[in-house]
Amino acid sequence: MSGPVLSSNLDSTSPEAQSRAAHNRALADELRARVAQAALGGDERSRERHVSRGKLLPRDRVERLLDPGSPFLEGATASVAGAALLQRLTSATKRMKGNTLSSQVDLQGPLSKTGFI
Repeated sequence: MSGPVLSSNLDSTSPEAQSRAAHNRALADELRARVAQAALGGDERSRERHVSRGKLLPRDRVERLLDPGSPFLEGATASVAGAALLQRLTSATKRMKGNTLSSQVDLQGPLSKTGFI
């Protein structure tokens, strides 16, 4: 499945675009690090205590519920990053003067305080 080719007037070689791209890459790296940390399921001591009580870690429970190879999208990991980081990511995209398409997330509304996006 393919869609239309989108054109842009963005000069990706300009110093401003390069600076913003580098900033966005740094934010994305920070997000990946936070999600990876959350994927561990807590600190090592807490995980060991949980398992020593004969309990499965949350991701292990979910894995046992799913059929092998079935797709699963974990939506809660976005909240791990925190609203401030996600707001910085979306704001950085918006500052590209409309030349970049992205999903904008409204973190000012009532859902921003619940941790769900």
